[in-house]
Formats: sequence, structure tokens, C-alpha cells
Amino acid sequence: MNMIKACGAIIALVIGMVLLFEGAYPTIGGYADGIYIVVGAALVLSYFPLIGDFFELKFRAQRGVICMPVLLVLGLLMLYYGATRAGLATLALRSTFIIPGVVLVIVSLILFSRNIRTSSVHPNGSQVLVAGDP
Repeated sequence: MNMIKACGAIIALVIGMVLLFEGAYPTIGGYADGIYIVVGAALVLSYFPLIGDFFELKFRAQRGVICMPVLLVLGLLMLYYGATRAGLATLALRSTFIIPGVVLVIVSLILFSRNIRTSSVHPNGSQVLVAGDP
């Protein structure tokens, strides 16, 4: 059941971020943009209660790692929109999306992997046992 909720949380996060990006890109009929922003924000915010303590239980990660998928999706969307958006005609405009996108992806992956790798070791060097471990 936790895996189903986690998959639903990730799907809600990705769809919500895409809707936020689409809503932030202005069009002439601005009503749809406002709806995209509201629905996108609701989906992104629904990620947090849905994901809950999945990372803590599955990967023995600290609570702060819950935000790393948000940064990863944001970075990937910035890369995608920087590479494909027709309104960004010059390299300078594209780089305003691509450079921060690359930084967000790299930082989120490094922090996520470092947090998972070090979370099962106590600060004094002993192995931390979690309920259910043999």
C-alpha cells in the first residue's frame, strides 16, 4: 500500500509541476493559466501528505529528503522547457532555464544519494537498526 501511495505522490508531483509551468507561461486567454496554476499547486502540495514517511521507511533516509524529488522534477522540467520552448529564441534565454535546471538536478541527486548512504550509520559510527531488521 505504501508503494502505491508513493507512486501516486510522484505522479501528482510531476503533473502538478507541469501544470505550474504551463500556467506560468502566459497566453492570451488567461483564465486557463490561472486554473493550471491553482490545480498544479494543489497537486504539488498533495505530494507531501501522500509520500508521508515513505523515504524514511524504505530507504532509512532523514525527513528532509522528502523535498529532493521536488527539486529533481523542477530541474528536469527546467531542462525540458529550456530545450524545447519556442519562445526562448537565443542561447542566452535558453541558458536561463538550462543552467539552473542542471544545477537543481545535480544537487538533488547528490543530496538524495548522500542522505540515503549515510542515514543507516549513527554519528558514533555504529549501525542503526530499524524496527523489522533482523
